[in-house]
Amino acid sequence: MPGMRRVGLASCVAALLLTACADSTSAIDPARYGTWLWNGSSWSQLAHAGGSEATPAPAYPNGETLRYWTDLGGLVDADGTRWDGTAWAANVIAYPSIPTGAGSGQQTAWVLDEARDQLLFLDPNSQTLWAWSHGTWKALTTPDQWPKARYLRGAAYDPARQEVLILMCCNVSSPSPAPEAWAWTGKTFVQRPALPEDGYELVPDGRGHMLAFGTQAAFSWDGTSWTSLAAGAALRIRQGSVVRDGAHDQIVAIGQDNAGSVSRWQDGRWQAVATASSPPGGCDVSNPVFDPELSGIVITDLPADCAVSVLP
Repeated sequence: MPGMRRVGLASCVAALLLTACADSTSAIDPARYGTWLWNGSSWSQLAHAGGSEATPAPAYPNGETLRYWTDLGGLVDADGTRWDGTAWAANVIAYPSIPTGAGSGQQTAWVLDEARDQLLFLDPNSQTLWAWSHGTWKALTTPDQWPKARYLRGAAYDPARQEVLILMCCNVSSPSPAPEAWAWTGKTFVQRPALPEDGYELVPDGRGHMLAFGTQAAFSWDGTSWTSLAAGAALRIRQGSVVRDGAHDQIVAIGQDNAGSVSRWQDGRWQAVATASSPPGGCDVSNPVFDPELSGIVITDLPADCAVSVLP
């Protein structure tokens, strides 16, 4: 959770072995935690999270947000830890922390604007859109230009229209708040038709549309209007984060309760994919991110028993 410290990885794994961090009735294999790759059909473990008090683990993501951007050296996490092809290491490139004057919390979002090669930080707290470019932050908007919506619900880059599609909830002046859709064109915010309900995962389909998956319904955006998809398109509760695998031309949903559970978007509905080997799941499972160098989807997965309730 933002603003909360997590237990050190080496100490958590050591605690797991001593059952101080783990439920003694659970069969937990610490060696299975770490970095995993989905290659389009199966999982493989890229790195072990491990280590011990005697031999501490190397630099390792703390289950935070992963993103891929060549300007930052490829695959990096929210602390600047970078995947060098074989292991995680301290990032040698200046890493963009939250800009001075910006707020923090779950209502913020990071999006890579590929058309303008900028990492954007959307902050409804300060009502400002920031861009990280050439090693510094720049405010692209002022508070009076920010859409008059209270909560940021999601944002994703729309490659077909080369803009960032943004979902926000609750116009403060409305007696019956409704979700709003906006687009950042690189110069200004433009309002788009609203979705009928709140809570969607946004992802491009690779065929000119943006898909919005919710637990009750799903829609397709063509740049002009939203089209309702069939009932089978809705995400099951706890089905998890949705990401496009560009190397294998597929969209997958990675489970939240079980990080290894995968559903593939196919023929207008979600279909579960059986996997023989998969991540064990944990409280610190990162967002899935597509890595073109690895030609697959990467997650980091830390032990489930390192729960918020035991964090200092």
